[in-house]
Amino acid sequence: MNALDLIAYNTQRQLDRFFEAFHAIPADKQDWAPNAASRSALDQLQEVAVVFQGIADAVTERKLVMTDEDFANYTAERKMVSDPAQLEKMTREGTVQLIAFMGNVKESELEETVEMPWPGDFRVADLLGYHSWNMAYHEGQINYIAGLLAEG
Repeated sequence: MNALDLIAYNTQRQLDRFFEAFHAIPADKQDWAPNAASRSALDQLQEVAVVFQGIADAVTERKLVMTDEDFANYTAERKMVSDPAQLEKMTREGTVQLIAFMGNVKESELEETVEMPWPGDFRVADLLGYHSWNMAYHEGQINYIAGLLAEG
């Protein structure tokens, strides 16, 4: 298994783990947040469903542009769909597309730099692994919510 196969494999496995965690939250509690400063499982799913959609373009162009207006549009778009089944469909279909895109990337490209709108050194490998990382991060937050709900 090469690095691209590993990234694709981890992305697919993390997709399944993310939704296993999300589905463990009772439907009537998916929009519940522990406090006003916290995010619900549904809010996190809304992010996961859309935040990775620009990865293929950023990798192809070796640049991600994110103006204040772009961020405002992303934030609004993220809230447009609130049906968990539709969000899951969007996430699963988009992940299939992202994994298919990975099949067109050459392993030699993984170390190439991608210009990002924030500080740091970002490589093609970082962007291709971002969706998996983001789902893992939010899986942990959702599991925390599940634990709070179980405590009553």
